Amino acid sequence: MNLSDVRGEDALDAMADLLDPVTKIAADKEFANLYQSKPLLFSVKYALKNHKKEILEILAIMNCEDPDTFNPGFWELPKMVFEVLDDENVRSLFQSQQMKKSNDSSFAAMQNTKETEEM
Repeated sequence: MNLSDVRGEDALDAMADLLDPVTKIAADKEFANLYQSKPLLFSVKYALKNHKKEILEILAIMNCEDPDTFNPGFWELPKMVFEVLDDENVRSLFQSQQMKKSNDSSFAAMQNTKETEEM
């Protein structure tokens, strides 16, 4: 499955559900170092070994399955993992979670306006 195939309320649900496991993986300093400095498979191996729960949760969401009952077999996993890795949108989620916010900027536009400072 490709995130770009998910539409409407399902897309909002998928986004909300993906944020937690993606953030947990991306916040791992060792993962971030590998992701930024080594070939992709090094960070994938690290995530598979150290973030099993989060990886299974991401795969379940990507396959429209319930994460609590999702139980893929050994031969299904490589296909699923590589489908996720091939999805530019998923990779951009990890990259956006790793961006450092500067002290004078915010993701919320209102927090950076002069009017907000005067309130």
